[in-house]
Amino acid sequence: VKVSSKILPLEFVQYNEPVVTPDGKFVPGIENRKDRDLSFGDSPREWLPQEPPQYGRIALLAGLGAYSLSSNLSASGSIEGGSPFTPQIGAKGELWINSEWAVVFGLRQSIFSVTNPLAGSNPKTLNISLASYRVLGAYNFLMSEDFFGPKIQLSAGYETYNSHCDQSTPSTFTNMDYGGLVIGLAGQFPLSAEIPMDLGAQFNMFLSPGMSESPSTSSSAKSTINQFGFFGIYSLRSRFKIRGEINFEYYSTDFSGASAHATNTTQKMTSLMGGVEYLF
Repeated sequence: VKVSSKILPLEFVQYNEPVVTPDGKFVPGIENRKDRDLSFGDSPREWLPQEPPQYGRIALLAGLGAYSLSSNLSASGSIEGGSPFTPQIGAKGELWINSEWAVVFGLRQSIFSVTNPLAGSNPKTLNISLASYRVLGAYNFLMSEDFFGPKIQLSAGYETYNSHCDQSTPSTFTNMDYGGLVIGLAGQFPLSAEIPMDLGAQFNMFLSPGMSESPSTSSSAKSTINQFGFFGIYSLRSRFKIRGEINFEYYSTDFSGASAHATNTTQKMTSLMGGVEYLF
């Protein structure tokens, strides 16, 4: 299209023919259209397209997870506990600085009970609470000129993961608080114009995460954390979407020292969550 070009539609617009009502009133043809209230009626209004989201997105999620916790105790050997159904709630979102830069945040909470796996230890049921928090800066590599099109996101920031368990006698599990620098990589790709759905995957890696144990039983500890998952986003409207995701998490710590309660502790979580996402 160039300046001074004449543009014609593929099909000309055809309005309804004017009609005369039984009482003799003349009704113009456009009055018979279903969208007549856009220009006629008690409160006529001008039609304007809805502005696209400009500031960010937020998602509220809930779901279930399968959790397992195992330790190799210095005095009693290997024990393992867990729950196949752990309820979870979470929230995550983005604040867009511009089309390339964003601030990413997320949080998750979970509370459940497990059977005490250590013989002779009381109480027989232990309550466990899990919590994670993250704040990251992210850069979007756009694969097209459309911000909501395919893109790859590289992020870096700080995340904490807290695992707290009821104390027992003799002691079964200790409280562990992880934290450290995390590097993330995510990709998101729309399926097609006919199917308003995006599919994506994400992977997070911690760089030398720190861990504090309570009550403290070892002189030093070395931890490893890996997280990855897959997600799908279905668009209901331009601002409301349905989000579903499956996540896999792995936390492992090796303890050292003669007073260490355990030589190794491993936590695994597989979670399935869903919820509503709002863009603003």
